[in-house]
Amino acid sequence: LLCLGPMTYKSDSSQDNWEEGELDNPIGRTAWVLNSITKELTIRSPIVTSGEGNPSWHDIPGDIEYAIMLDGVTSICDRAFRYHTSLRSVQMPKSIKSIGSDAFAYCERLESITIPDSVETIGHGAFFVCKFASIKIPRSVVSFGGNPFISDFLFYRYWRMELIDISENPNFIFVDGVLFNKEMTQIIWCSTNKSGNYEIPNTVKTIGGSAFTSQRKLTSIGIPDSITEIPNWVFSNCYGLKGVTIPSSVIRIGVYAFSNCSSLM
Repeated sequence: LLCLGPMTYKSDSSQDNWEEGELDNPIGRTAWVLNSITKELTIRSPIVTSGEGNPSWHDIPGDIEYAIMLDGVTSICDRAFRYHTSLRSVQMPKSIKSIGSDAFAYCERLESITIPDSVETIGHGAFFVCKFASIKIPRSVVSFGGNPFISDFLFYRYWRMELIDISENPNFIFVDGVLFNKEMTQIIWCSTNKSGNYEIPNTVKTIGGSAFTSQRKLTSIGIPDSITEIPNWVFSNCYGLKGVTIPSSVIRIGVYAFSNCSSLM
């Protein structure tokens, strides 16, 4: 995963020019390098973090505008570039197998991204509030850890995902503007153009967290008795939602599942 142990830097305080300093690295070479002039981060090798920790480049003053991952990096860890609001470009090698949760969340200047045909999993919220409105999912992707494409129209009115291209991927299917796994047992994402009443198919067993977040044109939702849990945030900010049918099969409703659904009585 793309995170590193301790690295120290020295600074010329008069110019705020950061340079590479001592490195606590038992293999004797840097895992990543940041060029403070070009604002280009080069990630050289796969490294691991755990828990709620962030990669160590989050602690370096200055913004990263370009991220280049060299061949051999196999995954992008959770929160790898979260809140890097100046990030404009990302280059991923074909060695990448997974993209973690919130990996590019709040990268507001990231206008496009190319996912290599080697990535197999993409985590929840991976592209939350990125600037691009469309994305292509290669045929190598077999699962999403929730909803990577969360829209938050209430608080981020300038951004919504509008098109997810799965034309070359046999593992997912669009039906009436809703993205499912191919068996139609899981809902992943709902198109921002979805409006009116929506009856969830009775094949569905799980709804991804935030799957319907900020779908402001939806007016009612019918949930089948194949569903036992309504996840966190799933209908949050659906402020046009006036009615929801919840079956007796549901044994848990997650936190903020209907937050800011101001039309619900």
